[in-house]
Amino acid sequence: MGLRLSLYEDDWEDAVFDCNITSNLQPMARECGVYLEMWEPKSLYAKQAKDVVDMLKIGLQRLKRNPRYYKSLEPKNGWGTYNGFVNVLSKYIIACEIHPKSRIFTSV
Repeated sequence: MGLRLSLYEDDWEDAVFDCNITSNLQPMARECGVYLEMWEPKSLYAKQAKDVVDMLKIGLQRLKRNPRYYKSLEPKNGWGTYNGFVNVLSKYIIACEIHPKSRIFTSV
């Protein structure tokens, strides 16, 4: 299973951000503190990008400060990497900053 994470403006037709993330990266997301913001934003009552962007930035800082530790959480089956997660998270943060009022859509 994976996570589909998207941001939509008013029309719900074209996503301003869209990605798929392997669920194998959940332990890494939990450890850096962004699991709920990415996998379960509704549990935080987060509806818009502006609701999660600050915590996403903190999580990215944690990832970058200790890459050795987070790389140790990479799944043994090779599906999902530290570098890939940092890349997706960085792009998601940029999209959230550019489109703060966009709505978050997740599907697992």
